[in-house]
Amino acid sequence: MARLTRFSVQDYAKFWNNFGKYIKVGVIEDEANKDELAELTRFYSTKSEDDVTSLAQYVSRIKPADVEGSAGSEDRCASEASEPCDRRARRD
Repeated sequence: MARLTRFSVQDYAKFWNNFGKYIKVGVIEDEANKDELAELTRFYSTKSEDDVTSLAQYVSRIKPADVEGSAGSEDRCASEASEPCDRRARRD
């Protein structure tokens, strides 16, 4: 699975668009492989308009004040509509 993350950004985006929701379900339901699957996940972030970010990249950018509440959403619109995201976007 690690070799999947070595794809170009465009190729990985295609892969993620096709299989991302299944990988997220696997993180929850597949106890034996959840850590490896988590490395493959991508999420929307207020730092990028259209691109998704890996969990590791997202966590590396978290500021201590952001830990109070965060939201994970299936799509960008839902993520931007959440109160914690709205406050962080205004603050940044």
